[in-house]
Amino acid sequence: MIFIFFIVFLPGVKLQNQQDHRVLLDQCHGGSCYPQLGDLMVGRAAQLSASSTCGLNGPQKYCIVGYLEEEQKCFFCDSRRPYNHYNNPNSHGVENIITTFDSKRKMKWWQSENGVHQVSIQLDLETVFQFSHLVLTFKSFRPAAMLVERSKDFGRSWKVFRYFAEDCALHFPSVSDETASNINDVVCDSRYSGPEPSTGGEVVLKALDPVFEIQNPYAPNIQEL
Repeated sequence: MIFIFFIVFLPGVKLQNQQDHRVLLDQCHGGSCYPQLGDLMVGRAAQLSASSTCGLNGPQKYCIVGYLEEEQKCFFCDSRRPYNHYNNPNSHGVENIITTFDSKRKMKWWQSENGVHQVSIQLDLETVFQFSHLVLTFKSFRPAAMLVERSKDFGRSWKVFRYFAEDCALHFPSVSDETASNINDVVCDSRYSGPEPSTGGEVVLKALDPVFEIQNPYAPNIQEL
């Protein structure tokens, strides 16, 4: 399965105009200046969409191959109404991917339909942000192959941030699997696509990787991230 995560600039720092830049620089005179970071998915459930959701049109049966110690391996999902821990716990709409601090937050998740491949999630922020990082936590196995893209022209064109695959040569043969040598390199990363763990595995993308020194955060190539 290839999982595609589209973004129109995810969590990061909102870009200011040139006049605002001068104000910010004046405010930071004589010391370090760090623009405020935040999780921009919070409050944007209406801007999230998925190409496939389990139970969106009615109850659907699905079976899992993880959690092999559990006796029951088949379940039902019904995502016609939003998730509620008490009266609608089997709803797995895309809005469930938004991180919360609820003590029961791990009881809800987004889920695609069984057997559907090349599934995508898209978040539209309706303005321009500087992307910093993305962490995806999977309820089941992580995808054997996936990619993260971004657009700044409302989806008319897309640029890839990073490819992820257990076997980069098989899934993305034209993409280098070497370690990125600068912040703008687009490579395939095999560290986050293995079969283990079967639940709770993460895929991490650092667009502003601290391993690379950024001399000018307002340089055109950085603002493209």
